[in-house]
Amino acid sequence: RVDNIYNLLKQLILIIILCLIAKKIFFDEHTDKTAYFNNAFHFILGSLLSEYTLYFFKSASTVNSFTFIFLMAILLIINEMKFFQRFNIVLKFSMINVCLLCFLSFICPMILGSLNFISTRGNVVLFLGFNYGIGRYLLKKKVHKKWVKNRITRPGFIICGIYLFLYQFGLIPPIPLAAKYMGIYHNVEKENGVYKLTYTRPAWKFWQNGDQDFYAKEGDTIHFYAQVFAPFNFKDKVYINWYQKSIKSWQKTDTILVSVEGGRENGFRGRAYKKNYTPGEWKIELVTADEREIGRIYFKVIPTDEELAENFVYKK
Repeated sequence: RVDNIYNLLKQLILIIILCLIAKKIFFDEHTDKTAYFNNAFHFILGSLLSEYTLYFFKSASTVNSFTFIFLMAILLIINEMKFFQRFNIVLKFSMINVCLLCFLSFICPMILGSLNFISTRGNVVLFLGFNYGIGRYLLKKKVHKKWVKNRITRPGFIICGIYLFLYQFGLIPPIPLAAKYMGIYHNVEKENGVYKLTYTRPAWKFWQNGDQDFYAKEGDTIHFYAQVFAPFNFKDKVYINWYQKSIKSWQKTDTILVSVEGGRENGFRGRAYKKNYTPGEWKIELVTADEREIGRIYFKVIPTDEELAENFVYKK
């Protein structure tokens, strides 16, 4: 879990260790053990990058979000390359910055309990503060100002700029939120804390979540059910957007606001329904307040007069 306190402490400790190793490699006298410190640096870096790639992968839902995952995967590959493992402080410190920014991008919303402007910009402020502090520390150690600017401060600002660019265009997944399950059903009822989901899908369409081929008789209601993981002490709002496909594009028909509370192992459970609809292709997008997509599901409404056998599934 992204909100596991032991994992968070471990990540913070490993980032601190990376900083100490970088100091040992570049600012202390080289010894026979310097190569071992360099190997340890890349081993720890690879561990952190793998963990962050996994977290963002779980939170990603669109092709846009997977752009960020692709970039993280490239960094994982670069970390294994010989040219990067040479003693290059710009590359090594840039990688530390990437890990720190990933860490702050989900720790800030978890501490503040929501994905609002303060939490999504607070990580940038803390990141810039870290880089400023490192720069001041090196200047006090009589390191040349131009050297600090070109090798420490400027790369940090570039990484921050790239992050803000990706965020502005919705290319960063809405971590720490993640859609664990989404489905379309003929009915959704809550019984003794358990959700009973009714569907008519034949068994051979096992890849569908509920009735993504929604055979609708007159008077049927479309029910949407979702489970969204959110960390402990997290309270925020998400939007359920309904779209119908027209000749040229998707047209939004409804937006429903849902409050999300974190802490459940299986994720927060939410539902919405629609009574007024027409046959055709539909989709539902689950998005955050800053319009980052948590998940989406496509389905087709098909009119019918046939009586279809009902099946049930239960979600805790």
